[in-house]
Formats: sequence, C-alpha cells, structure tokens
Amino acid sequence: MKRMVLNEFLSWRRRVAGRWVLVSHQTLDGLLPERVDHAVHVGEHDALVRRIAALPPKQRAVIVLRYFEDHTDQEIADLLGCRPGTVRAHASRALTALRGALTEASSAPDPPGGITTYTVHPRKAIKETR
Repeated sequence: MKRMVLNEFLSWRRRVAGRWVLVSHQTLDGLLPERVDHAVHVGEHDALVRRIAALPPKQRAVIVLRYFEDHTDQEIADLLGCRPGTVRAHASRALTALRGALTEASSAPDPPGGITTYTVHPRKAIKETR
C-alpha cells in the first residue's frame, strides 16, 4: 500500500512539474505576438472606401472591377463599352488620385488633442480639424 501511494505521489509530481514553466513577465511579453488593433484596420478600410467614392464614376468603376472583382482590362472594357487602353488610362488616373489623397492625409500632422475628420469632396478628401 505504501508503495502504491508513493508511486502515485511521484507520478503526480512529474505531471505537475512537466506543466509548470517559470518565466518572467518580460519573457512572456517578448514571446507573445503583437496585439492587432482591429479598429485601425476598419478605419483604414473606411478611409479607402471614402476616397474611392470621391473618384469620378468611370475611374471608380474601373478600380472596383479591377481590384475588388478581379476582372481583366478586356472584361472591364466590354462591361463599360470602351477600349482596354481607356480602361488602363482610367485606372492610372484613379490610382494617381488615390495616392495623392493618401500623401495629403499622411503628410499633414494631427494637432495635439484635436479631432481629425475627412469630408468627401467630388474631387478630393478634405481634412478638417476641430
């Protein structure tokens, strides 16, 4: 009986010792992946949608059909009733406008404590600070 109790005790200690790992909080923080703030992703997506909505209709259609629907230039040209070269020109102009809006938004510093909003204008996004 004593041997059975001793074996059970040793077995229990082995199981517990195998599960316990002693590390500091700094070590654990270094091992964990960086936490992702999903609100940032949602905000960036919303800003992109607003910038795409500010594009002229043909450019907006080309961007949506090419990058969201994965159509080729020829398919887009057939859908819009124009030539593939026109589709590429619309895509180029739209991407230039989107890059310009992105550069404008990122180059202007945010004032401390201010709330920054973007208003959709037919030609560009306008940054306002309250």
